[in-house]
Amino acid sequence: MENMKQISAKIDPETLDKIDKLALSSSFYKRNTIINNILTAILFEADSRTINLLLRYWRHGSIRLSITVKEQKL
Repeated sequence: MENMKQISAKIDPETLDKIDKLALSSSFYKRNTIINNILTAILFEADSRTINLLLRYWRHGSIRLSITVKEQKL
């Protein structure tokens, strides 16, 4: 297991609620793992254009995002 770093982050209450619902529906994935795995996947696998689109995303704005994820064998 990697040496994990503990940080503090502010997360929108509705976003945290979605994360907690994922954790409750899983007997394996806890809140920490969900947050870490989603961030790791995005930051290591998405290109810079996609990351920039995600950074500018505002849930209450007039623009929606369409996200598709596919597995590829190495």
